[in-house]
Amino acid sequence: MVNEDPYVIRLLTVDMLGNMPIYDVISSRLTKSFIERGNINAILAETDREVKEKLQNFKRIIGFLSEIKEMEFAVIKMQPIITHLGHDIDVLMKPEDIKPFLQRVREKFQISHAELHEFTRRGFKITVYLSGMKLNQIEIYTYIGWYNYFFIPPEELLKFHKNAIFAFDDVSFSTYVLSNIPAFIIDVLHIMFPNKYISLGDFIKILLYLRKGFDLRERSLLGGKEIAVAINCLVKSLEACLKDILFFGRCYIPPQYSLPVSIVSTFKNFFVNKELDPDIYWKELRRILNATWRRLTKTI
Repeated sequence: MVNEDPYVIRLLTVDMLGNMPIYDVISSRLTKSFIERGNINAILAETDREVKEKLQNFKRIIGFLSEIKEMEFAVIKMQPIITHLGHDIDVLMKPEDIKPFLQRVREKFQISHAELHEFTRRGFKITVYLSGMKLNQIEIYTYIGWYNYFFIPPEELLKFHKNAIFAFDDVSFSTYVLSNIPAFIIDVLHIMFPNKYISLGDFIKILLYLRKGFDLRERSLLGGKEIAVAINCLVKSLEACLKDILFFGRCYIPPQYSLPVSIVSTFKNFFVNKELDPDIYWKELRRILNATWRRLTKTI
């Protein structure tokens, strides 16, 4: 059953963490290094100067996005709760909206520079660097994929975009996000493909996705082979990784679960998407070997 209440996204706090069943297990290990490794530094927003500054920058960018109503876009990787404040905010949009969006950014912020990267025949990404800020990047996706691997086009996802309220103690903003199934798919792919590890923040978000529920009218998005394999392997990985996630803050995914995702994704990218650059696949093999080595040596 889908929750029909207004979709509200909040910042993870220590109080929220204290109400979760995992708190008793991790409470004695909440050092700053564990918190950063677990991607839950949002709980430091009241006590840590750098995280506090990042939060103010985050509000400023989200406030800017809340003013844009004339184009289709969605903030991604910030659902169903904000667990981590890094250096960027990720935004998905169609390629034709990039120029007017960048013009709006220039009117609001001082841009240091912009960088085009991960360019493929099916899309590209742009990182916009903002001056004078700790959280200083807007990462613009025109497709869902990483390292020149292509997974999902924007038009397939943006038809499921909706308004959400980003609520903070002192202010709130309304802007666009994706509904739960596409947002969940992006998080799963991001965990299983580029990251190849599950953090405590990832685990918390998965628990909250399950609590909020999914709209099964969007189940067509689950039809891709690489998506089905990624979800299946994530579920199996959680069983193998949970102890290390709670003890170390994150856990690299066992190769028997990360490798199938890479194989299926590589097969699709090479034979279906026709991305024929061998360097792409060599880099993916190196990422698999690096993640496997980190897991075997417990280099968390």
